[in-house]
Amino acid sequence: MTLGSARSGTAVVRGWVRFTRGWAAWSCLAIAGWAAGPTNLVQLRGLLTESLGQLKAPGATWGVQVVNLSNGAVVYGANSDRLFVPASCTKLFTTALALERLGPGFRVVTPLRAVGTVDAEGKLHGDLVWEGRGATDLGERRSGSTAAALAPYVEAVVRAGIRQVEGTVVADESWFRTTPYGPGWNWDDLVEAYGAGVSSLSFNDNLAHIRVQPGAEGQPVGIVAAPFPDVFRIVNRTRTGPANVPLHLRFERSPGSVELLVSGTFPLGHGPYEENLAVPEPALTAGRALRDALIQRGISVRQPARVLTWRDRSTAGASGKWLGAVTSAPLTELVRDCLKPSQNLHAQLLLLQVGADVENHSRPGETAGETTDDSALAALEQFLKSLGVSRSEFSWEEGSGLSRKNVVTPAATVRLLRHMAGHANPAIRAAWREALPIAGVDGTLKNRFTREPARGNLRAKTGSLRQIHAIAGYLDTLGGDHLALAIYLNGFVPADPRTSGRAEIDRVAEILAAYPGRL
Repeated sequence: MTLGSARSGTAVVRGWVRFTRGWAAWSCLAIAGWAAGPTNLVQLRGLLTESLGQLKAPGATWGVQVVNLSNGAVVYGANSDRLFVPASCTKLFTTALALERLGPGFRVVTPLRAVGTVDAEGKLHGDLVWEGRGATDLGERRSGSTAAALAPYVEAVVRAGIRQVEGTVVADESWFRTTPYGPGWNWDDLVEAYGAGVSSLSFNDNLAHIRVQPGAEGQPVGIVAAPFPDVFRIVNRTRTGPANVPLHLRFERSPGSVELLVSGTFPLGHGPYEENLAVPEPALTAGRALRDALIQRGISVRQPARVLTWRDRSTAGASGKWLGAVTSAPLTELVRDCLKPSQNLHAQLLLLQVGADVENHSRPGETAGETTDDSALAALEQFLKSLGVSRSEFSWEEGSGLSRKNVVTPAATVRLLRHMAGHANPAIRAAWREALPIAGVDGTLKNRFTREPARGNLRAKTGSLRQIHAIAGYLDTLGGDHLALAIYLNGFVPADPRTSGRAEIDRVAEILAAYPGRL
């Protein structure tokens, strides 16, 4: 065969690739129980309904809406106007609000001030006040190490000629009028990395790195916390067993307590086990870290670090001398670092950042709430109202999705997705798209949808809590249509424990991705 031109040859090749991908996809569906793929919209809807009906969890409820982005037509819907717990799909609303309110170039500045006078001998008669402003990237994740993250502050103190601090390092977390944890977070989640406490002065994602090594047989294991060795009071009730015992460790900590109970067994000869756990007092932990870094640099700090909360805001150090600051990455990167791995702390901090903007830079008709959370949630309600989402279509408690009290309809979720996909600001539109996990490639979708045509195609936020599964984002069909979709599955308690709610959701998305016709 002779190709008429390079362009037509490319079209033929692409057409053949699309055909073979479609054939492979529908072959997979046939193996799963469908003999042939649909050839029109009626058949597609029938296949989707059949898939939802095959759910092996009789008490569960589906909520689905799929819309064609080119014309707004509803491709498929099931309970799309009912309220569902969205889990981490909540982060879509939080990050969209932050981009809309603060702008893609927004950065957080975290300053250090000296409150008091410095005499000729370099003695500060007062405190160093480290003012947290809600940065999500302050610490070793961005800088490479705790020491590197603190170095700009230490060097700023040295440049100021301060050799001794008569007071201490004050960890100022007064910027947000909030609680240590998001409303509705379960207490037993709070020891975990994904349940790290909230503070406007958040450092190292408010986590400590725990390293566990076996001891002598019959003896407790060795436990070390880094980079803050004294962040926990560890109660070690572990035992090193023979080499054939299973590795089983349990970490328990009550909210607000510094006591970490570690129990379980560790096989002799097993390599080190590592775990990240939430620190009990984020701001105080950060203040102690800076104090230690100053002392290591030869700067004496007389008093132990202490915390300044929003209840003491009238005594905050804003009037002190500016020594230096660290500026965050732009919001485009902060949103990406929130959505790709589904980082709960970052999402809650971004929501509170919006609330602080309402409190400090209110717009016509806005009034600050009793807390920064209230201010932020009011702004979110107004944002959704501007998109045509009614108050009956959602109820928010916090910004991460860790709360089971958040509810929203699939239709409202798709309305948000459509708005962001067609946003008038190209920088916001691009930032939003690039922040979403990509199927089979990165983020929370790295190990899902590993086969074409969904792989590298679906861009979506996932959500998962016990008995709750969700996905919402964008998908291109093999036929060339661009879709926005929200799929919620609540109350998933399967009769067969081998059944996965995540797999049930993935099957629905794969049917859409493999559709070869036009919608």
